[in-house]
Amino acid sequence: MYRIVVKITAFFFLALMPLSMASAADGPALWQVEKGDAKVVLFGTVHLLPPGTSWQSKQLRAVVAEASSLTLEVEDAQGSAPAIQQFTIKNGLYPPGQSLEAAIGAEDFAVVKSLSEGLGIPAQGLNSMRPWLAALSLTLQYAQMEGFQVDAGAEAWLTREFNARDKTILGLEDPIIALGAIADHDDDVQKVMLLDTIEQLSNGGSLLGDLHDVWLSGDIEALDETLLQPMRAQEALYQSLLIDRNANWAPKIEVLLDTPGVHLVAVGAAHLIGEGSVIELLEQKGYDVQRLP
Repeated sequence: MYRIVVKITAFFFLALMPLSMASAADGPALWQVEKGDAKVVLFGTVHLLPPGTSWQSKQLRAVVAEASSLTLEVEDAQGSAPAIQQFTIKNGLYPPGQSLEAAIGAEDFAVVKSLSEGLGIPAQGLNSMRPWLAALSLTLQYAQMEGFQVDAGAEAWLTREFNARDKTILGLEDPIIALGAIADHDDDVQKVMLLDTIEQLSNGGSLLGDLHDVWLSGDIEALDETLLQPMRAQEALYQSLLIDRNANWAPKIEVLLDTPGVHLVAVGAAHLIGEGSVIELLEQKGYDVQRLP
């Protein structure tokens, strides 16, 4: 069971994107905003991809070569692994005498148990997890079985490219804050999140593949339908995972616009589309944010 917890703490950000991406003819969406001698390029990412996916457009590669810094969602997730694991164990596991089955009911737990065993996760270990951690565990296992890997994701590639060039890599928030956006909800909200995850994974099919194709196409309307509409149904999670975090990030991106040079900001695609997005917040501040062709 603790092995599962360790895996989840390493890849917790998977849950920051919902599971709901044609050919990379257009490529993933990029936006640009300028102020004086500073330019920020905003790139909407997905955190997991199948190895070998061709998604790095010439335009993005040019930005990577030109940029002096890369800003990701979280600060040094790898270096924060001990703190993340401690948070997860403290806030993601039930104390003795409590269980997931007791929290969500025997009938719903039977559905969770069936899916978990089909994914190779022992139900006994899952039963000690709070609903949010159980949802992450199931999602990660499903993604890995479908061939999607964090090491092949957009952030992983960007990190390798900027490290190879010895360029600055920053983060918009502490990993614990990001985890709290998922974990700091009452049992009712967590239960809805878990049961929604079960429903999506049980009917998965090409779920991750659809997300992959839409992302590669750069189709904003399709991204909104695929990414945001399922999230809006869970109002509390939508608020904490997207709206609140976007509001915290926008001022930090403004700091980059006061820093001469080219800066690449790469965050989950859901943060850059729809109402309350980072882009909308910057536009409300008077910045002219342009979608790159």
